[in-house]
Amino acid sequence: MKKIVVILVLLLFFSPNLILAQKISVSTFSGDTIIGLFEKDNLLLFGFKCEPSCLQISGSSYKYGYMDKTGNLVIPVIYDIAYDFYEGLAIVGKCTDTGYSQWHITPKGERLYYKNYVDVHNFIGKYAIVDKDGCYHMCHINKKGEPLYTQTYQWLYNFNPRGEAIGIRNINLNKNICTWVILDIKGTESLIIKGEYNVDNPPKKIESIYY
Repeated sequence: MKKIVVILVLLLFFSPNLILAQKISVSTFSGDTIIGLFEKDNLLLFGFKCEPSCLQISGSSYKYGYMDKTGNLVIPVIYDIAYDFYEGLAIVGKCTDTGYSQWHITPKGERLYYKNYVDVHNFIGKYAIVDKDGCYHMCHINKKGEPLYTQTYQWLYNFNPRGEAIGIRNINLNKNICTWVILDIKGTESLIIKGEYNVDNPPKKIESIYY
């Protein structure tokens, strides 16, 4: 069985022109190669071992792609980072000299937008949280990849059903304090208070509005 796995991996990795024509048996892979889940999008995330150069830059020794339940490779094994599909979209990315560049794709492998971010979160409804540069300059974007507002935050919550989100800025780790805000989809801040810095434990005033 190990020989079959090695042969299949080598064939697919070193034959990029044939890769889309291959049928893949899920039972062929060893346990640490199948890493995704079949959910409502019916696509499975999986990885192949890649060259050491990728490992040095990204910290990962895999390239990733997606197959369907019949074993057809539907999205090529070209990504250095990838996640399961969620609400019809998946986060993928490639390593660069300075880190990762990430974006969302559709089940057909098409880019949802052509702007790259360093860190990308799943879309919850119409909006997703992104980090613009990897330095905790975070904002919400729409499905065109456009920021909803100009300011950034060091931490963000998703919008609740009323269109309100929690943002955190001015983090002082020495004093363990920060500024908490409630903002709407235009970035308008309706409540601003200072409090203890704990991303999982907002101040009671903030919590009562958001939840």
